[in-house]
Amino acid sequence: VFNLLLGERVAEEVKIFAGSAVPLDQRIEVPVRGRDLLSGLPREILVNDGQIREALSRSIKAIVDHIKSILENKWVDVKAVRNAGFSIVVDAINSTGAMAVPAMLKAMGVENIIVINDEINGRFAHNPEPLPDHLTELSRQVLFHKASLGIAVDPDVDRLCFVCDDGSMFGEEYTLVAVADYVLGKHPGNTVSNLSSTRALRDI
Repeated sequence: VFNLLLGERVAEEVKIFAGSAVPLDQRIEVPVRGRDLLSGLPREILVNDGQIREALSRSIKAIVDHIKSILENKWVDVKAVRNAGFSIVVDAINSTGAMAVPAMLKAMGVENIIVINDEINGRFAHNPEPLPDHLTELSRQVLFHKASLGIAVDPDVDRLCFVCDDGSMFGEEYTLVAVADYVLGKHPGNTVSNLSSTRALRDI
């Protein structure tokens, strides 16, 4: 079991192959750095272009499918987002968030998107925990661009936190609370969350 990290070197070589006059085939192999999921030890393996294209295709399809599910969610008011004219700064921490988050924002009608740390190379620009001490550059960029919002994600883009338009943090623990407040305001009922969620969710 192997977790591929498609870094700068692989991305560049794939781009060269794809742009050449030589047809791509299964015999082209490139070294890829990764980590064995069982032992946790770093390894380097050779993968062929077919495997790379398949991995990239699956990743892009997963992002597209997720964005579609967001747009189809009845609680997501795409028209309101589009009409708001938001300007948003995204700190992608050099992860796949550089692909996923701007794509989602564009699909929702956000036209002014500034992305920092947007090289998908696996070398994180700062400590990946989305905490205030690690997001000073995002705060500065939000103020510099007079943005409506800043968004920071963690390396696998399953957590985020916001920076307000004045550069202050909207804590990660409040994102679920804000969403719950919005949804419950439209559809009162029970909620389910894990034990690590803030007690403020129960108060809502």
